[in-house]
Amino acid sequence: MNFLHTRKFDLALDEYIKNGKMVYGICLGFQLLFDISYENGEHKGLGFIHGKVTKFNHKSIHLKVPHMGWNNIYINNTNSNSMFRNIIDKERFYFVHSYYAIPLNSYQSSSHCIFGVKFCSSITYKNIWGSQFHPEKSGDKGLQILRNFINEVNKLK
Repeated sequence: MNFLHTRKFDLALDEYIKNGKMVYGICLGFQLLFDISYENGEHKGLGFIHGKVTKFNHKSIHLKVPHMGWNNIYINNTNSNSMFRNIIDKERFYFVHSYYAIPLNSYQSSSHCIFGVKFCSSITYKNIWGSQFHPEKSGDKGLQILRNFINEVNKLK
């Protein structure tokens, strides 16, 4: 956030989004979309999505943090959107993270995942998309999400 703020990229992103342009935050970029993060202290985020980012607090020896590897995502039926067009529920995507986002408005969550706790694995809200998982590392299904994003961007032209 310091990097974005000192170079005024946060203001540029705000203007970009206000002008209706599509944005897709991946992993840390997803987390930066939220109001606040508790990674290494308390830090203000971009605030495009109301909510917070907090650390996994697993005491179990079976769940190592960071959450790294493949995990199923569950598409939230209440938020039908084009992010998961041509993707079925419970597909596996690749994750690498120690923190997870908790959106204030659950309807913005387009999917969730379970890693000791149920957490938001992606959001779609107006022209903002974000995913905690890495579509670029998730094979054909990840590439489908990126194609879906490009299709949405092209609709705006």
